Amino acid sequence: MMGTIRAKGLYMRARQVFGCAAIVALSAFVAIGALSPRPALAEASLLERIQERAKLRVTDNELQTSVPAALVSYRTLVRTYPNADGNEVALEEMADLYDDLRRYDLAAETLQDMATRFPNNTRDAAWRAGELYEKRVKDAEKARKAYMMVPMTSSRYRDAQKKLQK
Repeated sequence: MMGTIRAKGLYMRARQVFGCAAIVALSAFVAIGALSPRPALAEASLLERIQERAKLRVTDNELQTSVPAALVSYRTLVRTYPNADGNEVALEEMADLYDDLRRYDLAAETLQDMATRFPNNTRDAAWRAGELYEKRVKDAEKARKAYMMVPMTSSRYRDAQKKLQK
């Protein structure tokens, strides 16, 4: 809560001075770790909502193209604070954004990362990664590895087992 309040304050002060560049400034604070790691996800969630409303896009140095600013924010957050609570949500958002950009390879990698970090996730990350690898990326071996990660508790477990039998 305190982090969210602090992030809002930073945003409002930066907006007065820089206008729309405030969102980029707040992104930079998260990126360099100027905001404490504990409330980092709350701050990133606020940042993502602000960026989404503003439809802010930035040039992503890794992808060498224009992307939603939220993608860069989530990726930076997950890399900066790999063990932070809430990274499961951040990884899912990243995967969805990569999927929207038709970067199915990165979406699948992100979902597989989520399945590895959070094996009991409720988002069927391993199944979704397998589907992307199989149908979009056309990489049968990676699809197979992802399907093998589908936990027995998943509603997709039987489907994954069938895929593995082929």
